[in-house]
Amino acid sequence: MSHLTATLLGNELVQIIVGPELKEFFVHRALIRSTCDFFDKAFNGRFKEGIENKMHLPEDDPEIFEIFINWMYSGHLKGGLREPMLIIEIWIFAQKCQAITLKNCAMNALQDALGDERIGRFPLSNFEVTHIYEHTTWGDELRVFAIAMLAWEIPFGDPEDVANLESIFNDMNGLLEEVLEFTRDLGEMPVADPRVRGGRYDKCAFHEHNDNDELICVAALNSHQYRNIH
Repeated sequence: MSHLTATLLGNELVQIIVGPELKEFFVHRALIRSTCDFFDKAFNGRFKEGIENKMHLPEDDPEIFEIFINWMYSGHLKGGLREPMLIIEIWIFAQKCQAITLKNCAMNALQDALGDERIGRFPLSNFEVTHIYEHTTWGDELRVFAIAMLAWEIPFGDPEDVANLESIFNDMNGLLEEVLEFTRDLGEMPVADPRVRGGRYDKCAFHEHNDNDELICVAALNSHQYRNIH
């Protein structure tokens, strides 16, 4: 918590009740308001949540929310996040709340998890790609990353993964066309592995940045230099 100050934390706490099991979290009101517009507007005093200092998030996963809380206080995602679906869920939660920095950190974590040779798996499973498409819209960074990953898999993926790749395209109508269009848009440039940051794709290639961002991306600053996976 070295990056936090007494002014930023304040003295007031809010209660957030998450999931159908009604798990309770107590966090500093000023801090959670500073993370994104969603919580800032909810606890600004004009709405019920702001008046009661209480919010219900019945559709959210307590595990994901706890990771969010840890990130909010520490400034970085907890170590050891290697399960891609868990990271995808963090990204989706961050997108819902418009916690842009968390979303960018989750993208970094996903790139690293999918490039971890210890996992020994196909980069994106059928279920993961389907889940991404069900919870994103056209142009969302996570969806673009999935398309870029599949575009790389076609020419450069492990031959043993062909059946899995075919199942993804067979089960998702129109996805192959999107991937081929993405490849055509590259022109004469060969496709690159989107898991590798700082090469063909820079560190912020799959991040969101808006006019209110600082000149330097916090998620990129907290990102390590990773080896080339090829």
